[in-house]
Amino acid sequence: MGERILGAALTPAHTAVAPGPIRLVNLTLGYDRHPAVHHLDGVIAPGAALAVCGPNGAGKSTLLKALAGLLAPLGGHIERMGGGPRDVAYLPQLADIDRSFPIDLRDFVALGATRRAGLFGRIAADETVRVTRALHRVGLDGDRKSTRLNSSHRCISYA
Repeated sequence: MGERILGAALTPAHTAVAPGPIRLVNLTLGYDRHPAVHHLDGVIAPGAALAVCGPNGAGKSTLLKALAGLLAPLGGHIERMGGGPRDVAYLPQLADIDRSFPIDLRDFVALGATRRAGLFGRIAADETVRVTRALHRVGLDGDRKSTRLNSSHRCISYA
C-alpha cells in the first residue's frame, strides 16, 4: 500500500514544530493482547495538523496514547526522529478526568509547566505570568475551583 504522509503542515506561527517526523511502522496497538489498531504505517510530519476520525471503539484514543508514550505497542514500532514521547501532548477524554478533585483552576493550568519545572520543582515567575495570560485569553480569569466550571470551560482549561 505504501507509505502515507499523515496530516497537513501548519506554519510555525500556529504551532510549535516538532524535532522531526514520527514514523509508524507496522504498528499494532491494544490492551491485554487484544488489538484495537492493526498494522498501521505512515508518517506524521513536524507541525502537522492531524485529524484522527472513526467510530467508537476504532482505536483513536489508543493511537493517541501510544504517540504520547502512554501505551506500548503490541507489534511494530513508533520511530520518533529527533524527539520523544514527551514532545507529544495528550489531552484525555473528559470521562478519564476526575472532575470532583478540588483543585484551583490556576494551579490546574500551571500543571502544564511541570515538564519544565520538574515534578517537585517550583513554578518560575515567568510561568505564573504565562498561566495568568492564558486564563485571561480564554476568559477564565479569577480564582475558581475546577469543580465549578461548566463543561465548555472545563474543555478550554484542559486544553
